Amino acid sequence: VVFAGFISQLLVIALTWIAIVLPIAPFQGLEYQKAYEKILASSTNIVIASLIAYLASQYHDVWAFHKWKQITQGKYLWLRNNASTMISQFIDTTIFISLAFAAIPWLITGTPIIELAQLPNLILGQYLVKLTIAVLDTPFCYIGVKLATK
Repeated sequence: VVFAGFISQLLVIALTWIAIVLPIAPFQGLEYQKAYEKILASSTNIVIASLIAYLASQYHDVWAFHKWKQITQGKYLWLRNNASTMISQFIDTTIFISLAFAAIPWLITGTPIIELAQLPNLILGQYLVKLTIAVLDTPFCYIGVKLATK
């Protein structure tokens, strides 16, 4: 599942770049092509950062969930679900924000999109939202397990 998600994101990058390099329609002006390129090309750093963060966090999440399952001897689904998700979402958020808004733009243009001092605030804000969702999804995890075991 993790690998399938990764492949689909690679496909998005490929299709985006194909759309950028294809010649413009005869009825379109050059200004439309420039705007199109600017919008689509700027998404590349976000998709690349997303790919890297996705791989790192999802592999950690799967590993941690199974490790917690061993430790708890298959009990405490709420603990396994929340512990693995909370840590993997911190990994995802930190990698994504750092790469998408600082490292990749710096490598491409020589300038990050945001000041480095703002990174912790962005990471914290996004992580708190994900943390809240992780806690709120616990009942749905139990429902999913119940339905899957029927």
